[in-house]
Amino acid sequence: MTTPGPVDLIAPSAPSSLRPWRALRTTLIAGSAVGAAALLTPFDMQVPLWGGWSAGALTALAAAMTAAVIALRAHAHVITDDSDTPRADALDRAAAAVAYALIAGLAVALVFIACDWLAADRAANLLQATVLASASLTFVAFAVSASARHTGTIHAVALLMTLIAVGSLTSIATTPDPDWWVLYFSQLGAFRVFSGFVFNGTLIMTGALILVFSVRVHREMTKMHRRSVLRSRRAPRTLAFLVGAVGFHLAMVGFIPVNTLQFWHDRAATGMTLAFAGMLATTPWLLRGMPGRIFRSTAWVSGILLVGAVLFIFGIINLTAFEVLAFALMFTWIGVFATDMDREQRRRADSGDTAAVAGDVPAAAPATGPRRSLSARRRRVGVGAYAARRAPAAGPRSTRPSRSPGPSRSPSPRRHPRPTSARADADPSLG
Repeated sequence: MTTPGPVDLIAPSAPSSLRPWRALRTTLIAGSAVGAAALLTPFDMQVPLWGGWSAGALTALAAAMTAAVIALRAHAHVITDDSDTPRADALDRAAAAVAYALIAGLAVALVFIACDWLAADRAANLLQATVLASASLTFVAFAVSASARHTGTIHAVALLMTLIAVGSLTSIATTPDPDWWVLYFSQLGAFRVFSGFVFNGTLIMTGALILVFSVRVHREMTKMHRRSVLRSRRAPRTLAFLVGAVGFHLAMVGFIPVNTLQFWHDRAATGMTLAFAGMLATTPWLLRGMPGRIFRSTAWVSGILLVGAVLFIFGIINLTAFEVLAFALMFTWIGVFATDMDREQRRRADSGDTAAVAGDVPAAAPATGPRRSLSARRRRVGVGAYAARRAPAAGPRSTRPSRSPGPSRSPSPRRHPRPTSARADADPSLG
């Protein structure tokens, strides 16, 4: 009987049965903190919810720092396929921390802006501000800790989409021009106030994060090409360049507001549009070997974009609506592409257990060894016919009595030597 060796640790570090208890413990701790803060807060002090150094501004800064620390800690405990590239891991970790910090800060600011609007710009007492700040920080900590454990490509795209959506909503809620939508979307960044800084800063940071995302696209597509999933060897470099071009021009749109240098602002917007059109046009050649869904999505996105352009040319919709439509279609296509990349990674990881059967393991590797894992058990299940064929040799010997050799059959002397001399000495009648 072979002694079982060490088993590979493939189960997640946190069982699903423990997650409800962790959530309950986090909720109890947060509730206790809110109660203690409420007991220690006086009732008579009045503080503004938003505007300048208000309770909302301080809470937004605290939420941003909290989200960044939690995201860094969560990503540090996640083992990815890029463990052999520490620079890539550090870059992805830093980009995720920045994205979570910006999203958390802007989301909390948006909450306080909405509460200030509902209160008709009246100051709240310190107790109310403390409770609202504590609840906001608790929600940020819980949401970031639950979301930052996922490090897939689609989650990176979701962070980018969430960042630009939250930043745009915050800018819309605080813009001094209620008719900003009449001209174009970039009108939100034409004012040197909080709304303009938020809008331009959101575009700059989103563009910078898309540049970092292009490095990840190149890395993942290079792996897919090595695994013969992608047929074109130019696909990783070309598509990563186009994604990086989108991020660069988006950052330039934020760096150059429309009311300063409109010519270069328009050129940056045009460059972003052309880069996205290049991705759509080269998909049939660059992404050969990918699932058919990406090609169907390309056709749908191209068709809707053309219809929107025609509607804009004939004046049915304005430039703001067309820009919003183009942004939504661009991130939708990138999301579909990221989902297909993640599915390919999971499919390859699942099929990697049968690598020894497929012949990916060198021939010099022993068939059996002291290390047994789940993959070895899957191989035994996957090659049932071979296991059934080898079972009699590897199992216990048969209990059927063997036939004694007859006088006409002379067994091999190596297996059953006949003690003729011993019997002759013992029985004199045989002499």
